[in-house]
Amino acid sequence: MNVVQAYLQRKPGNDGQALAFLALVSGANWRTLKDIELQFPETLVCASPEKVIFEFKDENLRVEMKVNCDIGLVRILRIGRSTNEKRSSR
Repeated sequence: MNVVQAYLQRKPGNDGQALAFLALVSGANWRTLKDIELQFPETLVCASPEKVIFEFKDENLRVEMKVNCDIGLVRILRIGRSTNEKRSSR
């Protein structure tokens, strides 16, 4: 999660939801993509085996990750500005 912390340090003021998100992901015990959908219903844009995308529009933050629930691995693919993408159907 050092990538998230580094991004937040470069973007002062982007700390509310993003820091809470960082804490939740660090301690997460997701077993399925549905677990992620239930935990983050307001910020989750897309959940598929290839990519999980979170949008924090109030903080102009988007986090794209690959999540392997079977082995408990989360890999950040991209972190940056939010887009105006609509929530996709899951």
